[in-house]
Amino acid sequence: HIGATQLGWLRAQLDASAAARQSVILVMHQLLVQPPGDGWVDPTQDFIDNREEVLALLARYDHVRLSLHGHVHANSIATRGGVVFVTTASAAEYPMHWREVSVYECEVRLTTHAVDAPLQRVRSRDADPRLGRNDIKLGPSLANYVVINTCANSRHRH
Repeated sequence: HIGATQLGWLRAQLDASAAARQSVILVMHQLLVQPPGDGWVDPTQDFIDNREEVLALLARYDHVRLSLHGHVHANSIATRGGVVFVTTASAAEYPMHWREVSVYECEVRLTTHAVDAPLQRVRSRDADPRLGRNDIKLGPSLANYVVINTCANSRHRH
């Protein structure tokens, strides 16, 4: 839950960054939007419970470019209202990935890297009995290398 005090703080930060003509990247644990695919996220646990209120606030600003999330331990990408929402897999369980985030003047690049632990990766992959879950965690190639244009008049590209 993002309470009234935090929402007020976020609003003030978004106002200040808009006035300074700065792009914004958000980072939070739980999700704001549904990742691609059905049936693998739990609506009662995986989302910020007042996400529609948060999304309504973000929709008032055109300089929010990216929102990073981790809660579901899967590589995914979705777009809503011109904002790119990226979830990231866990380095501690299959597929044992971590993200390199590179911020440049007019773009943000997210590059996925595998932890160099092949035996642990195989053990972790084999430990999850849910059919298709490892494919979801791994994510599509599009979600594993993301480039977002952050310059004016280019709300998003990936």
